[in-house]
Formats: sequence, structure tokens, C-alpha cells
Amino acid sequence: MEQPQQYHRQFFAIYTELELTPGFADLFTTMKALIIDQTFTNFTDRDSAIAAYRLNNERVRDTIPAERLLVFHVADGREPLCRFLEVPIPATNFPHSNPKEEFWAHFGGEPGTG
Repeated sequence: MEQPQQYHRQFFAIYTELELTPGFADLFTTMKALIIDQTFTNFTDRDSAIAAYRLNNERVRDTIPAERLLVFHVADGREPLCRFLEVPIPATNFPHSNPKEEFWAHFGGEPGTG
């Protein structure tokens, strides 16, 4: 099985070559700038990535007032998120996975595998 850090590194290395709608292209450019480039300065090293992740979480908790911050645990489902956002809880099932194949299907398939 491919390691998660390799999977994300692969996506951010090639997303500019994909035929994305302008909205998706802008979103991924922003994500790369804020998450990969600023937060994870050394995304290729597991220990550095974990340390950067933890430091970023600490900065967020120290910066955002408690009443405006939701520490979301996906295992809790969407109910806490919907309550926090003051929106109705959807009647549809909560998504429980994001398999690699499903992810790449949104972009016409994984590059180099077709």
C-alpha cells in the first residue's frame, strides 16, 4: 500500500498538469501555498511533517478564541460540525472513506496509470 505522505506529495507535484476547473485549480494552489509550503516546510520527512502538524495545531488553538474554534474529530460524524456551523444536519449518510481510486476519479483517473 502506498504511504499517505507519498500520495499527497504526488498529487501536489502534478496537480498543475491536470485539467481542472479554474475553481479547483485555485483551491489547490491555495492549499499548496498554505499547507504544503508554509506549514510543512519539509513534507518529505515524516518526523518533520508530524512536528509541523502539531506546531500548527498548537498555533491555531493559541490564536483562535475557543468559542470560534471547533476541534473536529471525523469519527464523531457531521453532527458536531453542523451544530458548530448552525446548519441543519443532512439526512444523507456521512462519508466514511476517500479511497485513492475515488479521489483520482474526480480528475479523470490517476495520471500515468491509464
